[in-house]
Amino acid sequence: MLLELRAIGTSIANTMRPLAGNTFSAWVSELLNKSFESRSLPMRSFTTGPLKVGLSKKFVIREGDQRIDLRPDIDIVVAYQSPNRQAVPLAIISAKTTLAERVMQTINWTRYKTDERLPEEVRSIKLYLVTAWETFAESDVNRERVQELDGVYVCNTKFQRYGNIKPFEEMLDDLKSLLPDEAISSS
Repeated sequence: MLLELRAIGTSIANTMRPLAGNTFSAWVSELLNKSFESRSLPMRSFTTGPLKVGLSKKFVIREGDQRIDLRPDIDIVVAYQSPNRQAVPLAIISAKTTLAERVMQTINWTRYKTDERLPEEVRSIKLYLVTAWETFAESDVNRERVQELDGVYVCNTKFQRYGNIKPFEEMLDDLKSLLPDEAISSS
């Protein structure tokens, strides 16, 4: 009986985790898009679509018969909408409801992105993490680990600011700083 309950509980947890993660990503993207629009910023965030698929493909290196997959966890792509309406990727956001056992996955992708075999346009894209539950207390080992990322934004009011760990509210200004100069002067 206990084994059956555990199996059912594990199944439910494994089903709910991706659902919660996808919902969280969609909320973050929607909030960013509303913020971009309200500030008249030529930016847009995407959780699906051809931009995300195309960007993902650029993280795959082909050397002869070998295929090296360096794709990051692309939950959200933030792009600059250029005057000619072309979307130029500026940032990848990994959205996690919790970092339990997953933070190293995101950090490793930051390391992969420096691979010289990747196109420069891909290596220059910033990689951010947004998390809902973490507090990054002084004793939290992840507090040091996430310093390798370009930015970490926390939706928990009890978190401890440290290095690049900031409140979610500061993300918009950091994303705005990625825009080309001509985009800022015209917005």
